[in-house]
Amino acid sequence: PGSSQAQVMEFAMGPTPIVDGLPKPLAPTMYIEYSRTGNAAWWMEIAGPMITIGCTQYSGWEKVSGKAFELFSALAKTLTSDHPLAMICSAELTYVDILRWDGAEREYDPCLAIQESRIPRKALNLKEWHLSEGWLGDPERERILERFQISAELRRDGSRVDPIIRVETTAIWGFGETSARLKLNRGFDKIQEVGGEHIDGRTKYDELHTRVKSLFGTLITKDLADRIGLQGSGELK
Repeated sequence: PGSSQAQVMEFAMGPTPIVDGLPKPLAPTMYIEYSRTGNAAWWMEIAGPMITIGCTQYSGWEKVSGKAFELFSALAKTLTSDHPLAMICSAELTYVDILRWDGAEREYDPCLAIQESRIPRKALNLKEWHLSEGWLGDPERERILERFQISAELRRDGSRVDPIIRVETTAIWGFGETSARLKLNRGFDKIQEVGGEHIDGRTKYDELHTRVKSLFGTLITKDLADRIGLQGSGELK
C-alpha cells in the first residue's frame, strides 16, 4: 500500500460561553492562506464557540505546530480578557491520513495497511466500510478523550476508481463542563487556569500529538509503520 501522510490536520480550542443559561452565538469568521497553486494551505475558522486551525500541506509536527501557535497568538492579541473566545474549555488535535492502494484492484487487501483486528469481520472482503471507536483516558487525573475513525472508500478520478482508507485520529484534552475554564494568553506559551496554575499550551499540544500518532501506530500494520518511518512512540523518523 502507498501512503499519503496527514492530508489534513486540525487544531481546535473552544469556550462554552453562556448568557442567561444559553450558549452565546459568535459571528463566524474564516481566514485562509492559499498556496501558489491556488489551493487552501492553511485556514483559521471561528464558528460559534470553536476556533479551528487546519492545514493541508503537512511538513512535520515542529513546523506545522509552530505555525498554528503563531495563528493562535495572533488571534489572542485581538481579544479582550473578557471575550468569550479568550476563555477555553478544551484543546483538540486531529490528523487525517489517507492510505491509497497502488496495486491491481483484484489484489487489494486492507489487511496490508490496517491491522486485521481493527477491521470488522463482516468487512474483510469489502472495499467500503466504516469503523469508529473512542474512550476516555485517565478520568481520575486528567480527562483526555481519544478516538479514531477508519473509512474504506472507493475514490473516483475520472474513469479510474481507486480504493483508499481514510484514518482520522483525534485526542481532546479537558472537555465539557468538567474541565477548568482556561484563559488563552497572547503568546500562547501559557494557558492560564482561572484561579489556578499556568499550563503550557505548546506542551499540551505536544502531548496530544504523541497520543494521536501513537494511536495511529496501533491501527496500521507493523510493515506499513516501518515503511513510513513510524516509530513505536508514534513519532516519524
